[in-house]
Amino acid sequence: MLYESCDFHIPVSYKWLFAAVKVMAKFHAMSIIVEEKLSEKLGRKVKIDEEYPETVVETLFHKKGEYRETRDRFARSISEYTLSKFPDLFNTKNHEDLKEQINSACKKLYNMQTSDTIRNVLNHADIWGANIMYKEDQAGQAASVLFIDFQFIKYCPPAQDLLFLIYVNSDGPTRRKHMTHLTELYYKEMTQILNSQDIDAANIFTFDQFVKSCKEVEAAMICKCVLYGHYLLLPKKYKEEMMADKERASKFLRGDKGTELDNVWDYEPLRKRMGWFIEDLMRVCENEEINKAIQ
Repeated sequence: MLYESCDFHIPVSYKWLFAAVKVMAKFHAMSIIVEEKLSEKLGRKVKIDEEYPETVVETLFHKKGEYRETRDRFARSISEYTLSKFPDLFNTKNHEDLKEQINSACKKLYNMQTSDTIRNVLNHADIWGANIMYKEDQAGQAASVLFIDFQFIKYCPPAQDLLFLIYVNSDGPTRRKHMTHLTELYYKEMTQILNSQDIDAANIFTFDQFVKSCKEVEAAMICKCVLYGHYLLLPKKYKEEMMADKERASKFLRGDKGTELDNVWDYEPLRKRMGWFIEDLMRVCENEEINKAIQ
């Protein structure tokens, strides 16, 4: 059987995620192994971003040109437009606070460079369904997974890649049931790979440090998923027609999405996935507020 990509409009299964998370752990581990082995061989600290500074920089959410205007339009497309589609999920008392947290999370997307607190690795940074090829076994489950299309590769904490992989490709119930296990699976798989090369994973980062890193970027990664979903979850024929119209396409891609999304909001894959993203975003923002209050 040949490799194929999944239909992004259909959320993937836990077994698909299981296979993809293991491949991601291997991919991230390889960049650590390269750095560790080259550092040992050359007698100096090797960091991939310093060796290839023009190759592994952020190219999607970059600070170039009039990026602030684009960033703010993207933020409003979530905090004002998408949030307004689910009034039953929040009460009016916390609405403004939630909007502010979402706006802050979107701004964080433009500040996610290398970290000084946890080890950075090569990130795929665009790991949605079409960029993941899989081969099924006899039971129809993903038995083998390959990542393709590395044009947005960047050097940053691994939590960004892992959370985006899980959130953008799955549905809410699957995430609620399996997120903890998939996070543990990732760390276990990475640990085994590093240990096979005589590298102590705990000296790279501990599991607790990794979980903390995930929490720090979770809201921003969900916002990134919403932005991807606004476009990728449009009905396929409608998207083709919109993109063929330069004026409509330009307006949409610059962040003014309301008209186009209103036209297709009854499309179930779009509406349901957006609802799950907003539910998760509200949960994460609420947890952040609770943690701040405790501290």
